Amino acid sequence: MAIAYFMVHMPMNFFPANNQGDGAILFCFIFLFLVFAGPGCWALDNRQRR
Repeated sequence: MAIAYFMVHMPMNFFPANNQGDGAILFCFIFLFLVFAGPGCWALDNRQRR
């Protein structure tokens, strides 16, 4: 998503609010959070144990 932001949205303007890049930035940070935090209680492994 960061690559998508820099290739598509950044040439228009740097700031996400001005170039409709809000979604790309949002998904980028959500994916990074899930990579480092893990799925937690939403994991399918936790549902199978119950």
